[in-house]
Amino acid sequence: MTDQTYRKRATSPTESDAKPKKKSNLSAQQRKVLFFAKAIGIPLALLSLFFIGMAAGYKYGGGSAGEVFDAETWRNIILIIFG
Repeated sequence: MTDQTYRKRATSPTESDAKPKKKSNLSAQQRKVLFFAKAIGIPLALLSLFFIGMAAGYKYGGGSAGEVFDAETWRNIILIIFG
């Protein structure tokens, strides 16, 4: 058996190896709604968790949790990182 024949056999899937494709039970409109719910919901959840974590960190560090929403706090953070 040549090397090329071996490669062909190793890379081409047989009928028993191929997985059958699942058919979706969702309509096109339902898929669109689900896509937009994920596209909006996931970033919104991440942003809210970010601010919740920041507020908890400020509270744990001895500050006020409300300082997270203060523009002066963010200005100082930016100056510390980039300044």
